[in-house]
Amino acid sequence: MMRLQYIFLSLTLLPMIAIGHDEPPATLVVHDEVLHRIDPRLFGQFFERASFGEPGPEAFVDSKTGRLPESIMAKMEAMEIPLVRFPGGTDVDYIDWRDMIDNVPGRPGPRPVTVGHSGRSITNYFGYDEYFAVRDRMGWETILVVNLLDGLARKRPLEEAAQLAAGLVAYANAPAGATLPESMPDWPAVRAKNGHPEPFGIQFVQIGNEIFLRRIREAVKEATGLDGEALARWYIEVYTAYIQEIRKVDPSLPIIIDHWSVTGHWKMVLGDPYIREQVTYIARHKYAPGPSNQISRDEESVETDSLTDKEWWWAWATMPGEYDGAGQNLAFGLTLNELSELGYLVAATEWNWNGWNWRDINTSFEAPAAAGIGAAGWLQGMMRQGDLIRLGNQSMLLAANWQFGAIQGDPAGEGDPYYSPQGSATTFYRRHHGGDLLRTTLEGVPSMPQPYHVGWGPPIEKAALLDVLVTADKTTIFIHALNRSFDRDLPLKIDLTALGPIGERAQHHTFTCKLKSDSGHGASKGMAQVGRREIEISSTHTVMLPARTASIFAVPRTR
Repeated sequence: MMRLQYIFLSLTLLPMIAIGHDEPPATLVVHDEVLHRIDPRLFGQFFERASFGEPGPEAFVDSKTGRLPESIMAKMEAMEIPLVRFPGGTDVDYIDWRDMIDNVPGRPGPRPVTVGHSGRSITNYFGYDEYFAVRDRMGWETILVVNLLDGLARKRPLEEAAQLAAGLVAYANAPAGATLPESMPDWPAVRAKNGHPEPFGIQFVQIGNEIFLRRIREAVKEATGLDGEALARWYIEVYTAYIQEIRKVDPSLPIIIDHWSVTGHWKMVLGDPYIREQVTYIARHKYAPGPSNQISRDEESVETDSLTDKEWWWAWATMPGEYDGAGQNLAFGLTLNELSELGYLVAATEWNWNGWNWRDINTSFEAPAAAGIGAAGWLQGMMRQGDLIRLGNQSMLLAANWQFGAIQGDPAGEGDPYYSPQGSATTFYRRHHGGDLLRTTLEGVPSMPQPYHVGWGPPIEKAALLDVLVTADKTTIFIHALNRSFDRDLPLKIDLTALGPIGERAQHHTFTCKLKSDSGHGASKGMAQVGRREIEISSTHTVMLPARTASIFAVPRTR
């Protein structure tokens, strides 16, 4: 049972003849037609250990027992997370996974300290066995990520690099006594010596992370001297070697590789017949805005103090994500169609509203409040693209330093850990959604452009004030209605008649954010607010959607 605190709000269901608002309502007609399934694993988390600024679980773990504080464990358990990615991230292509376990053949002494991509170190008290102990309690599915750069940049001979990556899969998934490649250590026996004779049973493996980054591309070019088609053929050779070694250990484990583009030489890689046969998912990442105080319009720099607080809210609350012609969030946009044509599904293995330098830009609110609403819009965008996006990992699950972590805590134990607006938003949608996305007709929704280029976030030609979709299962209809306006409560007329008989009362769940945080640890303490109340319902009704609020109406089906 989820242990989030609920606040019971006085949000009224309004009859059509007494809307109490000056403007006509937008109208939503829900059709009895399923567009696609919604995979619950869209609402996963990324359990990153980042040496370059946010050690995540490494900041909280007991160095002697390898355990996390019970207060952190309880917060994670209450989120009911379906899927977790571990351990990186940016550092994963710079570490040796063996440093994160005990009893490695030929290695004396305790686990060494790992030096990440930036040259900064991180301890390994929270390694793979410690992770799986948490996983066993939580019931998560798991994506493990293996080092690809060792092979790509020829830091090791390709066969050695590929077999080392496959060794992690063997440590996780191979049963005791399994037939392994001749030169591979008996990793299942090592796992048993570390206290877990049975396989851990991971569900996915990702080969490499963000190989499109400049520093990785430059390292590969410097090591190989290749470019153009020759470089594409090298990527194919490296991926093929890794996949073949992994398949020797686990013939059916779903594989994820990175997205770069679907044009030019990279299309050769994604179009390679063996890669298309063996790889199920392409990883896509989305972060915005990055440097929140860098703003321009029509390629001209804009002074931050020239925007009103409402304009800042609109810029920040409409990211991350792309938008369709109706102004509704569409997550990664139409580029996913090109991946679909090649036969791939999509794993959004990292996403968040990641911004900095936002303090003191405006006076009436703090950016994490807008981030919570932006995250809600992004989640609805992923649900719209749920026919292609099957896996999602919010970045990041546990944080001591970075304000966008889902759970914020103080390693010194000062104060209780709490959910950030983004962590609360993902949990909110995880808890209240159906497995089917229904077709809807939405009309009369006000919209406006977001004309500024803010940090990494491009301008948006048209963003709707109301972002609305409907999911359902056999017992319940879920109306997801986000009002991203800063100060306008907006009416919405809902027509459910096509869905047959419904109950007389429904649950109105709400997610909103206080405009400013409470005092104490972190940048978003006390902001996230979730509430629910029981309301009367009918097949045709009108609701008032409060500004800066995501509403989910859970309507019982009686047929």
